[in-house]
Amino acid sequence: MEKRVNPLKIVDDRVVYSILLSMRLIYKSLFVAFLVGLAVPGCGRVKERLYSPGDREAWQKPGQVLDILGVQIGNRIADVGAGAGYFTFKLAERVGDPGRVYAVEVDRDMLEILQEKKELLKRGNVEVIAGDQVGAALPSDLDLIFSCNVFHEMENPEAYFRKLQPLLKRTGRVAIIEVDPKGAAGLGGIHGTKSEEIVEIMKRAGYTLTANHHDLLEEQHFLVFEKTGL
Repeated sequence: MEKRVNPLKIVDDRVVYSILLSMRLIYKSLFVAFLVGLAVPGCGRVKERLYSPGDREAWQKPGQVLDILGVQIGNRIADVGAGAGYFTFKLAERVGDPGRVYAVEVDRDMLEILQEKKELLKRGNVEVIAGDQVGAALPSDLDLIFSCNVFHEMENPEAYFRKLQPLLKRTGRVAIIEVDPKGAAGLGGIHGTKSEEIVEIMKRAGYTLTANHHDLLEEQHFLVFEKTGL
């Protein structure tokens, strides 16, 4: 008997999160039917649209996020869990030609789309890197390690960020935007990560919380860390 594939297993949590923010007023039946469409071949473009729904600019506030982080010309930034590049190419525009953005992703479809976008936009300052749950081949002297809606997907975030710590400059930082389980996208507390849990995990990984921009994003935490002991 042929084994049936559950299409819901194909969609990673970042896609689910984007859908919930953009479509939370749509009937559950329509939502499920939409996800079923991801089971068909060539679903990369569908996932791309789900990563960056039309209203994401309004609730994600990327310009304000990058302003707060002080991203500037010449910065070297790792975008961990880059998805379809929503933040990747915004970061690339900010750092300019002297800077570099390393787009780390595990999803094969997204890696292809990232590469296509890089070529289409002629962004020579973007490097697309295939990662895994253990880490990625990143260079040193990073000014910022950035991740958005990825923390809860990591099998061992403590080990992952501990491994990345030596790659940061002495003044380098880690910015984590993560789903708040208390919000609508938290699915009643089963989706996302509590801010205090993130802080504790990052503490064990060798980082200290330096800023908590809890009032900027409605349903996401926005935490900034630096190496402990500076």
